[in-house]
Amino acid sequence: MFLIQKINLEWSKNERGVKGEDARRRFPLAYPMQEKQFSDNIIDSLSFFQKETVFMDVIQWQQKSLQNYLLQLGFTQEQTKNEIQRRMQWIKRYQDSSYSSVSALNLTNLSICFQKDSYDITFFYDEQRSGLPFRRGHNKDFHNQDSPFY
Repeated sequence: MFLIQKINLEWSKNERGVKGEDARRRFPLAYPMQEKQFSDNIIDSLSFFQKETVFMDVIQWQQKSLQNYLLQLGFTQEQTKNEIQRRMQWIKRYQDSSYSSVSALNLTNLSICFQKDSYDITFFYDEQRSGLPFRRGHNKDFHNQDSPFY
């Protein structure tokens, strides 16, 4: 089994200041997995939103923001409740994605190679799929002209 936990944290310009930055420094870099039986290769996708110094997961954020937003759009209380429940089910259903092999993960900017009893994971810019932004730093094949990581 191969597990990748993908964590997305979003914030607005109101959280750009020192307080927001300090809060993000304390934000966890990993979360416990929900107890499920997996036999394949998994991507666990988690999304969070920052409001001032408080972090909400995607379900908390949807519940808080959709309630007022849908009512303003003219939804009834019942329609709003049903729409929120529908979105919660969708989020829970697609939070974990299962793949039959590591190569089937098809992740942008990551090279994953099996090495005897471990994986060698290398970050690189995939120009075909994500552009080539300027970054500083080196990777393992920085000076190897024959490598896609050059």
